[in-house]
Amino acid sequence: MGQGLFRAEAVASYQNPENRGGLAQAARPSGLFAATLIASVFVAVVGALAFVEVDVTVEARGSMQVGAGSAIARTPGGGSVSRVLVAPGDEVSTRTPLAVISGTEVLSPAAGTIDFVDVRDGERVVAGAVVAEIAPSGGPRLGLLTIAADRRSQVEPGMIVRARVPTASGDELVAKGEVVRVSGQPLSRERAMSLFGRELEGVHFLVTVQLDDERFQALPSGTPLVGSIAVDRSTVLALLVPSRLRGGG
Repeated sequence: MGQGLFRAEAVASYQNPENRGGLAQAARPSGLFAATLIASVFVAVVGALAFVEVDVTVEARGSMQVGAGSAIARTPGGGSVSRVLVAPGDEVSTRTPLAVISGTEVLSPAAGTIDFVDVRDGERVVAGAVVAEIAPSGGPRLGLLTIAADRRSQVEPGMIVRARVPTASGDELVAKGEVVRVSGQPLSRERAMSLFGRELEGVHFLVTVQLDDERFQALPSGTPLVGSIAVDRSTVLALLVPSRLRGGG
């Protein structure tokens, strides 16, 4: 009988709203602790993202080509361009006339293929101006990538490139390269056809990439190539959150 009385008192005590309120209040700190823990983890993650840096890249496509970089023909003096004698894709020998400037012929410094012509008929140039760029015959294979005109200002020599070539097995050859040259003139339709066998939509510029990896040097000329050009570094947070939300205007 005594035990039953104690049970009845316990049930009555629990059913009393005032007693239940005390129990609920005692339980609240556990919920508050969980919320505080979640908030702390969130702040820690956001803080980490504010310091973790990643590459901001420009994606480009092209192919491997034979060439030893560019030989550059420059004007010996200033004047007016009377006549341009070559066009991109032309094969030239050493000392082939490239242009006539104020009665003086500018000669090719090397045998190879004209990559770019940087002057136009009637244009006035200063001493030392670039007349044409020639890819000398032979030499190591280089990566030639194309970038759209709106990306031209972002890419500069010295930037690192992650180059990739798909293989028949479904894997990729991957190597690190370096931008050695960015064309000063848009890629012509004829040059695009000779390099890549197709026309490009819109205006593009040519980026030359040095790839010393032996596996890439063994690839046939014309092998398709994909490159990610690292043009900047940024934090993950900056990439995920718009600048206007970070107080950047």
